[in-house]
Amino acid sequence: MVKEYSKIEWCCIQKNGIKLIEPNEVLGESYLDAADADLLKMQSPALKIQNLSAYDACYNSFYAILQKAGIKCEMHDCSFEVFSLISGFGEEQVSLISVLRKNNIEIEEGLMKPKRVDGELVEEFVATAKQVFNSLTFDKIRLIRKEIERMKKKRVRI
Repeated sequence: MVKEYSKIEWCCIQKNGIKLIEPNEVLGESYLDAADADLLKMQSPALKIQNLSAYDACYNSFYAILQKAGIKCEMHDCSFEVFSLISGFGEEQVSLISVLRKNNIEIEEGLMKPKRVDGELVEEFVATAKQVFNSLTFDKIRLIRKEIERMKKKRVRI
């Protein structure tokens, strides 16, 4: 019998997918600092740098939350699946980071030319990530980790 997994469940059982590690608020704060630096880089007149920096700002600010919660993931698409376990982000923000990632891949592969990035949307994303980071309590972290642990334990039953 074949068991179907949701994407987040699939990500939880992948070698480089979603893993639980020791929560690290200090490391999370360093990712927020990196996101702030990326926001400054977005002011570059070079559109390619704007695009790369916009994605990095969003990803670093989101990854800060993962670090604070003790979540590691080396697969960006799987990292994005954790949005479903963390409240505070709107659908448009989840869409924004996915679009920025897709655009950067296509720019790197020469499939599209860099275009101007809406800096306000990126700044709003980073601001939201900081709010979520600061509001992430021990109890919220425990619930998120418990849900990931539950998904990791799902096994095929015959």
